Amino acid sequence: MTEKIYILGVNGGRKEGHTSKLLLSSIREAEKLGAQVKMIELADSKILPIAKVSENPELDASFDGAADNMKELYPEILKADGIIFA
Repeated sequence: MTEKIYILGVNGGRKEGHTSKLLLSSIREAEKLGAQVKMIELADSKILPIAKVSENPELDASFDGAADNMKELYPEILKADGIIFA
């Protein structure tokens, strides 16, 4: 059995706004075609600027202990076969 592809939808607009509705429509279509899908509303997340950017963000010390939600978002981003940003 083959694994389903994983599509992540990331909404940067208002919750329940037009962008959110269009993104939801897109990921629902992907789901109908057999993909595993997830939608993230950035309005629900606290995301702070990072102090330093390295070539490997997973090893960057500025990500350790950050008081935001990026630690929950990174695994989803890395796991995704495709990402729809809206």
